[in-house]
Amino acid sequence: MAFLKKQSKGLPINGVSHAQQMGEIQNSHTFSRRVILLMIAIIAGVGGLIGRAYYLQVFRHSYYRTRSEKNRVKSQVIPPLRGNIYDRNGLALSENILSYHLIVNRAKSPKPDELVKLLNQYMRFDETDLERYEADKRKKLFNQDVVVRSDLSEDEVNVLSVDLYRFPGFDIVPAYRRYYPYGNLTAHVVGYINNINKKDLQSLDMREYSGTTKVGRTGIEREYESQLHGQAGFRQAEFSRTGKIVRVLNQVDPVPGDDLYLSLDIKLQQIITQELETGGFEGAGVAINPQNGEVLAMCSNPGFDANLFVDGISHKDYKLLHDSPRKNLFNRALKGNYAPASTIKPIMALAGLNYYVVTPDINIRCTGSYRIPEYKSTKKFYCWKRAGGHGEMNVKSSIVQSCDVYYYTVGKELGIARIHEYLSQFGFGAKTGIDLPGESTGILPDKTWKQKRYNKGWFIGDTINASIGQGYLTVTPLQLAYSTAILAVKGKRYRPHLVTHVKKTLSDQKEKTSYAKMEDVVQRNPHAWDIIGHSMVDVMTGSQGTGRKVKVGLPFKIAGKTGTAQVFSFKNEKRIKKKDLKKKLRDNSVFISYAPADNPVIALAIILENAGGGSETAAPIATKILRRYFLQNEPDVTPDDGDPPQQKKQTNNTSSEDST
Repeated sequence: MAFLKKQSKGLPINGVSHAQQMGEIQNSHTFSRRVILLMIAIIAGVGGLIGRAYYLQVFRHSYYRTRSEKNRVKSQVIPPLRGNIYDRNGLALSENILSYHLIVNRAKSPKPDELVKLLNQYMRFDETDLERYEADKRKKLFNQDVVVRSDLSEDEVNVLSVDLYRFPGFDIVPAYRRYYPYGNLTAHVVGYINNINKKDLQSLDMREYSGTTKVGRTGIEREYESQLHGQAGFRQAEFSRTGKIVRVLNQVDPVPGDDLYLSLDIKLQQIITQELETGGFEGAGVAINPQNGEVLAMCSNPGFDANLFVDGISHKDYKLLHDSPRKNLFNRALKGNYAPASTIKPIMALAGLNYYVVTPDINIRCTGSYRIPEYKSTKKFYCWKRAGGHGEMNVKSSIVQSCDVYYYTVGKELGIARIHEYLSQFGFGAKTGIDLPGESTGILPDKTWKQKRYNKGWFIGDTINASIGQGYLTVTPLQLAYSTAILAVKGKRYRPHLVTHVKKTLSDQKEKTSYAKMEDVVQRNPHAWDIIGHSMVDVMTGSQGTGRKVKVGLPFKIAGKTGTAQVFSFKNEKRIKKKDLKKKLRDNSVFISYAPADNPVIALAIILENAGGGSETAAPIATKILRRYFLQNEPDVTPDDGDPPQQKKQTNNTSSEDST
């Protein structure tokens, strides 16, 4: 039995050994402990989460609520509406047109560039649009709105609006676009606005321009940028996750820019431009009211359409303008430098009278050429009338017949120092001060200028050339018109200007602009002004006047002076016929005038490049301009391209020769 009892200890129970049973019991206890620990961990974790949530909800509720609101509340700059520009009769020269832009926020669009390609189904989308889109992308942050295409037509807006859901991140937004109704007529004066660039960012106050994408680039638009731009406003609003405004919390409205009224007469501007274009001339015409300095017209031909630049001109269009041999982008009226030729003679006569180098009765004999008395062996300086010359000349006849020899003599006696001193009173050699950027000073030469420019001494031959408006002396068409205006009112000087009135946004009244009075031209001879005035009338009406063949066709007399400016020096005393010269070597045609002669209200200067003699080209064109201006039978001027794009508005020459 004992043996059996001892043997039974090792026997399996139900086929399971005792060791196995003990192992299972231990595993069971281990599992239970792990389950308990896991449950404790879960409970602790959940409790911690609940506690944290309770803490955040109860103790930190106000803090996170504030942070949440701050995340939704954003401040926006509201750009101001730019001021308009008008001519003297209230016709808009630059205005704001309600337009619609298609924009995209790339942060909200999965594949914006691919979607842009699909837009051809809905609208015209050409190379220019793509260039502008790519340029705008480069300037904007990833989460900023980029203009895909501007100036959508009404039909495009309607069609695209229906399927806009297919273009996530895209939106159609209203915007005001700058529009120039007379783009070609006024581009060089009014100028244009275009996109702000990196250089602009260094000078602009970005507090005012952070919501603005355009800035005045040329002309009046640039000169009066601070007044036209206005003051930016701001809006603090709550936005939804999609970027829509939920509610406005605070708003300060922007202040629109001031409206500007110019002295420009768009009808006269069109008349001058038409006359220059009809003849196919490159050149300029400037008209000034001599009684107050108001610029009535300022034309540079050819011009260009300012509207091309507003939203960014395409590379192709810009290259066509920039590379054009006719220099469309060059403002000849303001920056062109031309020899004034014989149109300088009335002023040279005044200088001679003022310094008592001549008197009205002193005669100087013209034999057709001139030699400097002290240098008998020197070259001859010829009069335009070589054969026999003009004979005996006094002040009056020298102007009427435009005798060069008379002015060689006067100039030699005056000397360059006194010539420089006197001509400077007529605005030569300096900016006139007109309210436009980029004005050229021209060249009023003297000994100091030549030494500095060429490191050479001054020769008496230089003085001789300057005496007839040739050589180093150059003027701008604006300066020439200004000097003519001074002649018209007998030495009174009024600064040329364009802006006459400013209409402030917060006022219904137009404020007149004021310009400082300038000192009169010095003239010691009390009869000098009348002598010069009568002489310029006889240029047009006298039997020997250089402008006698020009039809005036007005019920009153006009004063004028012709000029032919050489751009090519003849050698060995040769004369070459115009038809045998290349066009770029032909004379410039120059003419100045004022009218009516006894009570002038307009002073006009015309310069035509390579167009021949002043009496044969510039004078007839100028008199036709005056005829059309005074007879007042012109139709109303219509904008260049009819209706605006959208329907809603918010309201150097060294020749010694010259001929007439």
